[in-house]
Amino acid sequence: MLLIADCVRYTDIHMKNNDWGISKYPLVLGHEGVGVVRKVGSSAKGLNKIGDRVGITVLVPGSEIDSCGCCDPCMEGRENMEVEG
Repeated sequence: MLLIADCVRYTDIHMKNNDWGISKYPLVLGHEGVGVVRKVGSSAKGLNKIGDRVGITVLVPGSEIDSCGCCDPCMEGRENMEVEG
């Protein structure tokens, strides 16, 4: 993906300051970006095609927006409805 825009929120400041004790440096701040698909791997299924605009979010383990990555909502790309985290 070619990242076009990204947002820095207070969560990123917490990571910069290692307020949760989980930061690993060097650290790139920002999450909830938007971009354009540049390449699709051969094992990708049901994903976007080259040239599509996409939105991404990075869920930070240990923060208020962590996710398990294993439950049905996470596996369906709906981490905001996550049950376990």
